[in-house]
Amino acid sequence: MGPSSGGVSTAAAAAFDKADTNKDGQLSAQEAATLPAISQRFKELDTDKNGSLSRAEFDKGVQS
Repeated sequence: MGPSSGGVSTAAAAAFDKADTNKDGQLSAQEAATLPAISQRFKELDTDKNGSLSRAEFDKGVQS
């Protein structure tokens, strides 16, 4: 299969999927709390300020 087009590691994608307990494709602050490195920067990564992280927002956080 090869790496994903965004350059995000398989481990990061798996971490997102595991944390997304309600499987809505977004991480709420509560879901992100299981990922300390993301949780600490949640407000910074939530660029559209909707209170949840999209996969794109999460991927940017993982890469930075």
